[in-house]
Amino acid sequence: MVKKNKSKKHNARVATHKKSPSVVAVKHVAKHATKPRRQKFFSLHYILFFILMVVGLIGFATVFLYSPIREDSSIEVVRGDAVNSVAKKLNEKNMIIHPIVFKALVRMSGGMIKAGVYDISAGESVYRIASQMSTGRVAQTSITIPEGFTIIQARRVIENNPDLRGSITVDVAEGDLFPSTYVVPKGESRDNVIKIMTREMDGWKNSYERGSWNIPLKNWNEVLTLASIVQRETMISDEMPRVASVYYNRLKIGMKLQADPTVVYILTNKLGHMEGKKLYQKHLMEVNSPYNTYRNKGLPPGPIANPGAAAIQAVLQPANTDYLYFVADGSGGHVFSKTLEEHNSNHAKWREIRAKTVWQKNGDSK
Repeated sequence: MVKKNKSKKHNARVATHKKSPSVVAVKHVAKHATKPRRQKFFSLHYILFFILMVVGLIGFATVFLYSPIREDSSIEVVRGDAVNSVAKKLNEKNMIIHPIVFKALVRMSGGMIKAGVYDISAGESVYRIASQMSTGRVAQTSITIPEGFTIIQARRVIENNPDLRGSITVDVAEGDLFPSTYVVPKGESRDNVIKIMTREMDGWKNSYERGSWNIPLKNWNEVLTLASIVQRETMISDEMPRVASVYYNRLKIGMKLQADPTVVYILTNKLGHMEGKKLYQKHLMEVNSPYNTYRNKGLPPGPIANPGAAAIQAVLQPANTDYLYFVADGSGGHVFSKTLEEHNSNHAKWREIRAKTVWQKNGDSK
């Protein structure tokens, strides 16, 4: 009985493996019939991916690489300008090709554009323009006021800068401006530039008033006045403390300062520069003005120029010397002396050097 059952099970397993050829053939055909559909699906997928990749590359190039700008230019964003109006202005100037891209980039950066003048370089992409404006990287200009310039000279520099606006309407006195190089946004008002320079000098004034100085000067005006004389006498910073000591020593004994720059200041109507003209001995005594330190004892009424940091520091911390005189040494500096006899000897040497220099110059020009 057991053997019979085993035989039936065996026959059943054999039967399942011996299916008809037609059934096997149908399954085989059905299995391979799905391959063309899958291949077609994958082909469309790759084509779509390629198209998207090409579009993405074109978009990337348009935003980050391509630019219609062929030469350097500038554009001004006025306070209150909306992103739309700026995009329109850029498009009209042919600085961008897709305003909608510019607006999207600006909004991605916060949606705000800072007012000011922007320098746009040739080849600048829309991305860089949007980044520049949304971060406020406005164009800048520099103004340099050399140490020892008078108010008249400083005004000329500021007025002749084409990147500034408006006229100078604020009143400033001699010595109010701190000479330096200032970097300001293009389109800045000239009045504001003056105010920046006066604030810088006010900082020095505040430092003086907070400090304790062992000098025989009464106030900041006297400090500025002496510093301006020191500034106009020498441009060598290392010499300034010694020049300041000469004038302090003269003030101490009641000797006239006899500073040529004070005469030049009045002789040139406060320009402070002879502009090629010569200063003669007669000028030193004939110029009738409280600024003439050859005729009057003590300091003049006010500064004769705008002194720099080194000159101010030299007046606040002068060298400790017994010098009463100094004269040019022919090499750009000065030689100092304690007595008039020594000074006259040094002065004679200077005249020889000057005469030799003039003779050589005339000889070279022939």
